[in-house]
Parts: sequence; C-alpha cells; structure tokens
Amino acid sequence: MAVGVAEQKGEGAVLGKPLNTPAAWKAPDVLAAPQRWQYEFTDQDIEELLAATKHALATGKPVPELTTADFPLPTLGPKLREIVRNVTHGLGFHLLRGFPVDRLSRHEVVTAYFGLGTYWGPTLPQNAKGHVVGHIKNLRVGIDDTLPDGVTARVYQTNLAQPWHVDAGDTVSLLCLKAGQEGGLSRWASSHSVYNELLRRRPNLVEVLAQDFYWDRRGEENPGEEPWWKAPMITVRDGWFHFNFSDLVPKQAEARFGDIAKLSPLQLEAFAEVNCICEHPDFHLSYQLQPGDIQILSNFSQFHTRTSFTDPEPEEGGEDNRRHLLRIWNLPEGGRPDSAINPGFPTRRGIIRAGAKPYAPLEAEE
Repeated sequence: MAVGVAEQKGEGAVLGKPLNTPAAWKAPDVLAAPQRWQYEFTDQDIEELLAATKHALATGKPVPELTTADFPLPTLGPKLREIVRNVTHGLGFHLLRGFPVDRLSRHEVVTAYFGLGTYWGPTLPQNAKGHVVGHIKNLRVGIDDTLPDGVTARVYQTNLAQPWHVDAGDTVSLLCLKAGQEGGLSRWASSHSVYNELLRRRPNLVEVLAQDFYWDRRGEENPGEEPWWKAPMITVRDGWFHFNFSDLVPKQAEARFGDIAKLSPLQLEAFAEVNCICEHPDFHLSYQLQPGDIQILSNFSQFHTRTSFTDPEPEEGGEDNRRHLLRIWNLPEGGRPDSAINPGFPTRRGIIRAGAKPYAPLEAEE
C-alpha cells in the first residue's frame, strides 16, 4: 500500500456518499450481459446432483444435519462456491436453470436443494418452528383486516403481491417447483443503486431511513423479548453498507403497538420514494421462475419482491398444481464480519427461537 493512502474499510461505504460497488447495477447493463449472472446446469452437473442425493439419503441423516461431505459435488461444488462469491462480493444475484425437479420425489428434491445449499454456507432457520427449508405457497390463511393489506400470516403464505423487502441471513435462494397459473413474477433491485438514486433525488430521506424504526417480531419473540425491535433501515459500519428495507413490517408494528411505533409523514414519504425508485424499469429485473430455476440474492445488496398470482383451480383427487417454491437462507463463508452488522438487526443468523430444532418439512405448513 502506498505511503499516505488509507486502507479502504469494507466496501468503502460512507453514509451520505454515493456507492461505487459491483452490486450498484442498473437493469439495462446487466440485461446486456446475461453471462455474468445466469448458469445452466450441465448434464454432468445433473448426474452429480442425482448421485449426491442418493448418497445423502443413504447416510440416514435428517436433512438439516447434512453437510457438504454428505453431498459430494466434485465439479459442480467449486462452481457453486464461485457463484456465491459473486453474490456476496460481486453483482449480488445469480440465476441457475435446469435443477432436475422432474426426476426427483419431494423428499429427494428437498434433500438435493438443501445439499446444494451447503456449498453456500450454513443454512438458517426461517421461522419460530425452525424450518431450514421454507415453502412459498398460497395457503389462504391468516387474513385480518386490522393489519396493513389484511395480512397477519407471512405474505409468502398467500397469493398477494410481496412488497419490496430483504430477508434475514446473508443470502436467500428460491427453487421453483411449480409456477402456478398466472403472475408471480420474481423481481429484484440493487439496494446500492436505489440508495444512490435516493441520495441524488432526496438526500434528506436517506437521513430519515438512517434513524430507528420499530420492527414487528410477528409473534416470534423469545420469552423475555419485546414483541418488536428497534433498528434503522440504512446503516454503514466499518465501511459496509446495509439497506434493510421493508415498509410492511414497520407498518405492522404501528398497527399492533400504536403510538410507540407511530410512523411520521416523512418516514412514509421515504417508503414511497424507495418504492417509486424500485419500480422504475432501470432499477429492477423481472423474471418468471420456471420449474428447476434457482434464484439466489444477497440481502446486503438486493431488494426483492414478487407480483400477485393466481393458481389453477384444484381438481378433485388431482395433482396439486399451485405455485410452489422452496426457500433457503444461508450464511456464506467469507462474508462481511459481524462487526459490520447493525447490532439492532437480530436476524442475521435466522429466526432462532428457544426449543425449536432445525426442521425441513416436505410440504408447506401453516
């Protein structure tokens, strides 16, 4: 390092200054270079996946106990690790196509997806039940008109449009089993580029989002914990930028807890401006996930959402053709240090609840 030149911390972020990172992409640029973020499983990859699934099942271990040693992928494994490095330190997202869902039973699919995910780091619990493989499916449950948009269940358990948000953990991936009848577009946006645009348009709103908000734990708190936590949406620590955006969860906190979590007009204006930027075609990608597609995103550099959808009407005694995705949260090795994470953000290692054991259900549960 040259004398007198300070070593860059993290990704070089400074609150109130534009970000210049690989993840600060615009849609026209990445659409022009799909080779940077798309991968098609080869015949050899698929044979390795099928053999590894058979090997993992032969161990007799429950799915949550599987490791990379139980799921050997001699040539695909290094590719998966390179993909997750690009997600955590590069563009921030990747799309993989051709996972062999049509050649596996449900138990085998869950095993194979979890096994593949072990190459992306430890797998994290997604709810108070300890689910390490989540099911994104319309269960038509939990409607309560007293809360924003009428949702008390997680939105992923309905067919409603998801608002722009990030998940817990460092990365979130989705495997499509069935696409449904209509709608359900998967969309994602660079939180780095959205921040840069917000800074250009309304720098005062960046300051608003860097202040504390109340976040609803939605009934998943441990004994002795408050049913909410406080944390800002935008933080910079040790040069690492984090935009933990959600307008739904603070609105749910306001509805549940009243004046203590009251949102100001300026906070609501900031939500609207972020959503406006995300919706601009220059700032997001849209993709209709098909069976066998896997989408993986970094929660530190990408927002995501999905449009509302309709499922085919069920036929008596027939196959369940509702839209159905599996979800995994991971904590990749070599990611940002814990010191870079806002201490008010409690879910980097998933939703950990006392007494809940890691569990990989084969079907969606209410």
